[in-house]
Amino acid sequence: MLLICILAFSATLRNGFIWDDDHHVTENIQLLSLQGLHNIWLTFTSEPQYYPLTHTTFWIEYHLWKANPQGYHIDNVLLHAIGAIVLWRILVRIKIPGAYWVAMIWAVHPLQLESVAWVTERKNVLSGLLYFLALWTYLKSEDNRAHQGWYLTSLVLFLAALFSKTVVSSLPVVILLIFWWQRGKVTWDDVMPLAPMFAAGFVLGCLTSWMERHVVGAVGPAFDFTILDRICIAGHAVWFYLWKILWPVRLIFIYPRWDIDPVHRPWQLVYPAAVIACLLALWLLRHRLGRGPIAAALFFVITLFPALGFVNVFPMRYSFVADHFQYLAGIGPIILIVALIAKIFPRDLMTGLLCVTVAGFCVIDLLQSRVYFDSETLWADVLSKDPNSMIGHNDLGIALFNDGKIDEAEAHFRQALSMAHSDPYTPQLWIGQCEEARGNHSDAIEDYHQALLDLPDSSEPVLHMIRAEPYYKMGVSYAAWAHQTAATDPTWARYYLHASIDAYETCISINPTHELAMTNLAAVFTDAGLEDEAIAWCRKALAINPESVPAHINWGNALVFQNLPDDALLQYQAALAIAPDNVQAINNIGQVYASEGKYDQAISQFRQALQIDPSNDLARHNLESALLKSGGK
Repeated sequence: MLLICILAFSATLRNGFIWDDDHHVTENIQLLSLQGLHNIWLTFTSEPQYYPLTHTTFWIEYHLWKANPQGYHIDNVLLHAIGAIVLWRILVRIKIPGAYWVAMIWAVHPLQLESVAWVTERKNVLSGLLYFLALWTYLKSEDNRAHQGWYLTSLVLFLAALFSKTVVSSLPVVILLIFWWQRGKVTWDDVMPLAPMFAAGFVLGCLTSWMERHVVGAVGPAFDFTILDRICIAGHAVWFYLWKILWPVRLIFIYPRWDIDPVHRPWQLVYPAAVIACLLALWLLRHRLGRGPIAAALFFVITLFPALGFVNVFPMRYSFVADHFQYLAGIGPIILIVALIAKIFPRDLMTGLLCVTVAGFCVIDLLQSRVYFDSETLWADVLSKDPNSMIGHNDLGIALFNDGKIDEAEAHFRQALSMAHSDPYTPQLWIGQCEEARGNHSDAIEDYHQALLDLPDSSEPVLHMIRAEPYYKMGVSYAAWAHQTAATDPTWARYYLHASIDAYETCISINPTHELAMTNLAAVFTDAGLEDEAIAWCRKALAINPESVPAHINWGNALVFQNLPDDALLQYQAALAIAPDNVQAINNIGQVYASEGKYDQAISQFRQALQIDPSNDLARHNLESALLKSGGK
């Protein structure tokens, strides 16, 4: 089983980082220091969700292989594969027919690929493994209740699972469901030992729900649904996942978002009505069919419940369903399918059919893994299957922008803007960045102002916090405009510098932890001749992120203007201690040496900078100047 899982998902090991991986890994400042690890566990809002064990694994990995994606992908594959093995042993223990095949099909099912291939979904594969271990040890504890070792171990593992992702909070209900399936009844003696699990799951589940709304931002018009709307979403989602489990084709990273309007489209009520009818029928037929079918169906629905739309989760802004939402829930239907195949077909034919199924799923996994290669590939695939995806156009635009394809990126941003009836802010902001990349500062600033106007009025702090970003972008544009006009119109250049300062300060007043705004503000203060203020802002940025390379560099620049070259060198060297290949810091060190007449040392620095970045014009100009002044050595 382990080898088959590794084979099925081996193509993911060549993939890079995609959506949200920047927040969790590549740009996550909490991964940089011991203070960050402290924050992960003791500051609830230091991460988008309070999943401290998941983020601790990222912290450990970052210190082992930094931002090399392969290590993170290997761990995801191994966690998922080990989880499948533990699931197999659980199913054997509770005497599920075809236990090996259930675990094997669950492990390689194409719907699981999203959880394995997406680094951000470490929370799924880690919490899933711990969920299975907690269940296995709890069942072991039932063998001898007089010895509490297995029971206590189960509680610890369950808490660890909750600290990885709180979707596992349904485990105590699942344990009772297993007992009912096995015995036909549940007693208080069964319920009472599970009280700590119920309590921990409820508390941490409520915390997750609160953070989704007030930290992640799952609030606003996109989430304004009546209870009837949410019932329709839930019913539709149940049938959607069941169909994808049966027929896993045309998988999309972001599925189209359904238009929910049961008042004017009463046929949408058929979905939840059919779910209730099926559950009721299985309940009424339990004496004829056995308790297994209704138990498996209830497991499916109960485990899916956190993702059925009754509580706001941020991805619902774009789609009500996602492959990774059914990670654990799919076990229920797979148990029924395998049991049905075993009942219908002779053993040899059953084995052949299931072998073909596993092989087919492995092929789909290998082919589909290519979709997750990088952000551009991922979003291009989304648009190939759903050309009307607003987030598809927007995020493909971001990938193209980051690749320097400004015109192509802007075309996608404008397409997204034409579709973003309830959320025009994001594509409008990126259109401004396209204008800024072309040097059209005035147009960029106008786009940023429009993005501010597009934001809905809200008392929610998380929505108010979003307003910081347009001001940050304005600060960047005004600062660039000041540099552009400094030689030709000093008066306007001073005006743009002060406008940049105002924009950055407004950004920081909205978001007091905006480290980049602080470091950029320091650079603008240095340009304005206010070096003390610049250094003060560098200190504040470093208090937030002790490994901020721009803060050290800008601090060094301010010290150069204060004629303190030795102190400036210390700051540049501090930057290089964090990022040894930072060309700006290396070049600045060379400039300090050149200003002191130490041309040999300066030349060495400029050559090192060009070795790292042969296209760096500033380093080449500085090298030529130093060679000329040194006599051409």
